[in-house]
Amino acid sequence: MRNTINTLRLYRKQSHLTQADIAYLLNHSDNSSISRCESGDRPISIEILLAYHLLFNTQLGDFFVQQRDTIRHRIASRIKPLVARIEKESDTPKSKHRVDQLLKTLVRLNDGKQL
Repeated sequence: MRNTINTLRLYRKQSHLTQADIAYLLNHSDNSSISRCESGDRPISIEILLAYHLLFNTQLGDFFVQQRDTIRHRIASRIKPLVARIEKESDTPKSKHRVDQLLKTLVRLNDGKQL
């Protein structure tokens, strides 16, 4: 989560907006919630994440690079065992669609490389 916090602060500082500016835009009575999120003292709310996303025209994933990579690896490493299980359990059109979807996802998660 530390990377997310640093990213929030970085985007705000690069824009020259203050925490008070963002608090005003979100109709918060003061900037303490923004400050606590940026310092890591408070979990970042969806409202604040979406506000930074809209204000700084960035992808939401930019705030979660480390978490995204961890989850990407976890999912990618579990796709093949799931495919094997599905293929063993069933040979229906629906199961074939599931397998196709999973294999396409695996390629996408591995940046186009088939493993």
